[in-house]
Amino acid sequence: MKKKTLLLTLEFPPKGGGVARYLKNFCSGFAPDTLVVLAPAEEGSEVFDASRPYPVLRASLLYKKFRPAWIKMIAEASAAIKKYGIEKIVVSHALPAGEAALILKFSRGIPYEVIVHGLDIRLPQGSRWKTFWLKLILHNAETIIANSEFTKAETIRLGIPSEKVIVRLPCLDPADYPIPSNEEVTRFKKERAWECKKILLTVGRLVRRKGQDAVIKAVADMKERHPDLVYAIA
Repeated sequence: MKKKTLLLTLEFPPKGGGVARYLKNFCSGFAPDTLVVLAPAEEGSEVFDASRPYPVLRASLLYKKFRPAWIKMIAEASAAIKKYGIEKIVVSHALPAGEAALILKFSRGIPYEVIVHGLDIRLPQGSRWKTFWLKLILHNAETIIANSEFTKAETIRLGIPSEKVIVRLPCLDPADYPIPSNEEVTRFKKERAWECKKILLTVGRLVRRKGQDAVIKAVADMKERHPDLVYAIA
C-alpha cells in the first residue's frame, strides 16, 4: 500500500509567487493517490483545485488571520489525517507550519519533512525564540529539502547535519512556460539589437532583498571592460 502524504503550506496556486510555483511542480512528482494538499483559501481556488489530480483542501480560516497560526493548522491537519489516512507530512514553511508538524509528530507519531526556500531560514534568526523553534523543527524533521545550494548551506549553518539536507532545484512546467522556437528567439534579440550582446539575466520579483540594484551598479562598473554587456530583468 502506497504511503499517503499531506503537504501543509501557506502558499499554493492560484496564489502567485515562486514558492507557490515550486510547490505546484513539486506535487507533480507524486502519484495522485498518494498526496493531499492543505493550503489557505485563495480567490480562484475552486477552479484551480478542480484541475488537480489529487485532493486540495482549503483551510476554513486563513492562517494569517488566526493567531497563533499553528494551532489552526493542527486542527485542519488532524481532520485531513483522519479522513485520508495520512502517514507523512511535508511542510513548506518551517514557521509556523513546522510547529504544527512537530506537535503532530510527537502526538500522533507522524514523521515530517520540511521544504526551505531561503528567507524562511534567515528571517526567524532575528529572534532568539524563533531561532530556537526553527532549530528544533529542523532537527526533528526526517529530511530537509532546500531549493538551492545556498539555502542548504544556510540550513547546515544552523547545526543541521549535511546528510539530512537535499537540494531540489526549482523547475519550470512546460505547460506554463512553452519553450520558444529559434525563430522567436532570433526575432526577440533583433527587436532589441541584442544579436551580438552578452546578456546577463535576473529572473525575480523587484524587491530590495533580491539585489537587482546591486547588479545594476556592478554592470555600470563593468561597461568599460565589457561594452557589449546587457543586463535584463524578467
